[in-house]
This record gives sequence, C-alpha cells and structure tokens, in this order.
Amino acid sequence: MIKAPETLTKRSDFVKLNKGGKHVRAAFVLRFDRNDIGWPRIGITASKKIGNAVARNRAKRRLRAAIRACHPKLMGKAIDINIIARTNILDIAHADLIQDLTACFDLIGGESA
Repeated sequence: MIKAPETLTKRSDFVKLNKGGKHVRAAFVLRFDRNDIGWPRIGITASKKIGNAVARNRAKRRLRAAIRACHPKLMGKAIDINIIARTNILDIAHADLIQDLTACFDLIGGESA
C-alpha cells in the first residue's frame, strides 16, 4: 500500500513555498520547493475568491480527490507543494484536473531532483 503524502499545516511552511518554483494551470497554481524531511507534503489553499464556504470546501475536496489519484508520482521525492485553487476550479472536469496535476507532478520531478 502506498503511503499518502502528509499535509502542510504551518504558516511558515506556506510562506517558504513562495520562494520556490511555480506552475500555473487553468484550475490551480502550484507552488513547490524542496524539503529536508525526505517525503512529500501537500497543502491546499482556497481563498474567498473561489466563493462562499461551500464552494471553497468543494474545491478543496476536488483537489484532494485528484491528488489521491496521482500522488504515486511524488513518492520518493522530498518536496513541499501548495496547490492554490483558482476561480474556475469548480467548472473543470475531474479528469482534466487529474491530467493537469499529473503533468505538474511530472515537471516537478525533473526540477526538484
């Protein structure tokens, strides 16, 4: 069984990611940087630009589901990732969301090594 990535929770971890790399997609912005822990950690951000609490929670649920589908690409990488939801994340098909995340995770694998 593959272990799921841990979650970023501290503000200092999120602030540190602003200095790292960045990938922009239609549904999200992905910020990343190396970590010293040895395994991947992922954080999800959904601001009030997304909508009310119901819309923000739905956006985060969709992102978590997409991460579960493609997180094996991150295994063995010491990297912190913050996925920032954009306003149109609720309009994009789930398959497209998974495809975009997979493409970003593949790019990160080359840049973080």
